[in-house]
Amino acid sequence: MVRRLVEANDNRARLFDTDGTLLADSRRLLGPGGMVQIEELPPPRDEDGLIGSAFDIYDRLMARLTGSEPMAPYRENPVQRAADYAEASSALTGEGMAVVRSLPRGGLILTVAVPVPFRPTSRKSVLT
Repeated sequence: MVRRLVEANDNRARLFDTDGTLLADSRRLLGPGGMVQIEELPPPRDEDGLIGSAFDIYDRLMARLTGSEPMAPYRENPVQRAADYAEASSALTGEGMAVVRSLPRGGLILTVAVPVPFRPTSRKSVLT
């Protein structure tokens, strides 16, 4: 199901179980049968250091000048759970939700989560 949702576009889909466990991530699915894709990650950036502080100051200054509130930053934990995302937690209670967050290197990301009912047991999972 997750693979079919993203076949025709470059979007990402994640499926969380009712207990918040990540069941599937379209960025990890590759080819027929759901082969696992392994990608080597670059070393972590020092977002909390001098550069991160400069970005924080810039964001606060721009928010004051424009009169808008800064958007929450998008963060992705290595081991993801539904609780990491307010929209996924909301969908687990039966309500869909959308959230806009800022990306570390500029830009915005829109995430949408909706409950996904499973038949015949009526279990629900969350798709983000």
